[in-house]
Amino acid sequence: MATIEIELDAYLSDADKREVCTEAFRAAVTKRTEKDFERILSNAGYHLVSAQVDAAMGGDMQAVIASNAVKVINKLCAFTVFGKPDAWGREASRGWVHLQAAMDEAAPAIRARVLEIVANLDEETLREIIVDNLAASIMEKLQSKPTP
Repeated sequence: MATIEIELDAYLSDADKREVCTEAFRAAVTKRTEKDFERILSNAGYHLVSAQVDAAMGGDMQAVIASNAVKVINKLCAFTVFGKPDAWGREASRGWVHLQAAMDEAAPAIRARVLEIVANLDEETLREIIVDNLAASIMEKLQSKPTP
């Protein structure tokens, strides 16, 4: 393969070289900015706002946020974490979604354990459970029927 050597100094002045480099740099920055525009704005916004918030919190923003996050987490209840969707448009919480996925994954193990428990029940205990559930179902049905 042949190589060609060009003496740039013979064709370009120092000012021309600076201009070419500046244009190439601007083109590269523009291309990168277009690609990551949203991320760049987000990062810039975070740094501007975080400095102001840190100053407002006495210069210890990270510690204050961490402390308050722990307080909020300690006050969470199962209803909040595992809230299911309802008729009023509330969406399922992330905890609910993860719980349902875990239950789906564990279904074979749960089924096997239930069958094991039922298989190990003695006849008298099993009879009592069936009679109690049957009686409760009948009472529920009778109470839900409107009287004429």
